Amino acid sequence: MTSVKKTLLTTMGKITIDCSHSFSQKVNGFQMSSLVQDLVAYAGQLNVYEKSNDILERFLGIGISTMQVNKVTDYYGSSCAREEALLRVAWQWLTLPLQSLLPFSLQLI
Repeated sequence: MTSVKKTLLTTMGKITIDCSHSFSQKVNGFQMSSLVQDLVAYAGQLNVYEKSNDILERFLGIGISTMQVNKVTDYYGSSCAREEALLRVAWQWLTLPLQSLLPFSLQLI
């Protein structure tokens, strides 16, 4: 009986693991480790996507397409924007009673 396997991109390169293993599940929709996603997003926001995959190849020895760098960077950028919007709303709700008592306005920078 042969088991189905998946390939996961890690900082050590591509590894093949059995689909029944918990590490075979996609993380945030990508078939790469959380650390690789973090490094890809970091490289993607530092430089243009076309050069980011070259940087990742040189420093980590992992091959990743420009499109994948784009997708990961956009995913994390959108996640950060959503978190920031939620924090702004929470800040407004938390400071609402306080603002009515103060002679000046509180603003989130």
